Amino acid sequence: MDAAAKSLTSAHWERVQDASGQPFDHAFFDREGFFYDSEMACRAIVAARRRSAEDAFILLGNIQRSFYLCNEDVTDPVVLAGIAARQGFGAEIFRDLLRSDDLGAETRQDFALTQKSGIVGFPTLVAAKEPDRRYVIVTEGFQPAKRIIPMLDRWLRQPASAASALGAV
Repeated sequence: MDAAAKSLTSAHWERVQDASGQPFDHAFFDREGFFYDSEMACRAIVAARRRSAEDAFILLGNIQRSFYLCNEDVTDPVVLAGIAARQGFGAEIFRDLLRSDDLGAETRQDFALTQKSGIVGFPTLVAAKEPDRRYVIVTEGFQPAKRIIPMLDRWLRQPASAASALGAV
């Protein structure tokens, strides 16, 4: 990250901190030559999702805390494998899986779905229901859980034919 990218990212982090109360370790910006690429962290979430959606959500939270609060380099497969190991995954197996071609392809499919859905800003929360699995955008941008969860709960209780109420993708 060059100085301009660090400044832009720092400003984003400050807005997120103001809106959500999420603390950040700004020592991150003292790194030299850091390439800010989330693909490896995304691969980790996809790998955990193979075990269960719950494991994916838990790992997502653990990766975010490790990066934003503890200033760990979550672009490094060894670091990610260590984070996953604290959640009960085998570190070496997980590290090797992160580097695998098939996991990379599965992750790129998720990226393609995001692009196809027209998502350009993050965070964006999408959801899908069986059997049609049409994705709907729940929210774009930060929203507190107290606003998202009731809306999502109402949507999940609706019959599949009413799924478009949130804006099917």
